[in-house]
Amino acid sequence: MSAPQLGRPDHHVDNLCVILDYNGIQLDDHVKKILDLEPVMEKWKSFGWPVIEIDGHDLAQIDKALDQAEAIHGKPTFIVAHTVKGKGVSFMEDNPEWHGKAPTPAEAVRAIREILGSTGDAARTDPVCHLSPDHGIVAEAVRAANEGTGPSEGVLIPRRYRG
Repeated sequence: MSAPQLGRPDHHVDNLCVILDYNGIQLDDHVKKILDLEPVMEKWKSFGWPVIEIDGHDLAQIDKALDQAEAIHGKPTFIVAHTVKGKGVSFMEDNPEWHGKAPTPAEAVRAIREILGSTGDAARTDPVCHLSPDHGIVAEAVRAANEGTGPSEGVLIPRRYRG
């Protein structure tokens, strides 16, 4: 079924909300260099869908957009969440090379240090979120980034960085 057909009132999909994580990167390169999707918003508007554009890194904007979508009746909603792949990590940010690639343990440590700050102090001082060793490479990388300063059974991750 095509998007215009899906949005017809007789399909009763007003509880459907599509969120496009629009980071502009696909597997091989930037989308504009391979198969440009623009004008994305205008295409979905032409299908009769209400379109909401947000900064996909801003939780307040995400919450507001979801509230707006919930308030729309009789048709589905399309949210375009503009994001930057790898945001906050210098060697990953907006780099297509990292689209489908996992970091090595050393790269993961470097990335976590960049996100938390070079000293990792935030991870040591916020006891709200605990990550156990059972969480694999991320736990190992955080533990290494904290250089053994977390508790022996795991490490502490600041509230703002947990999923």
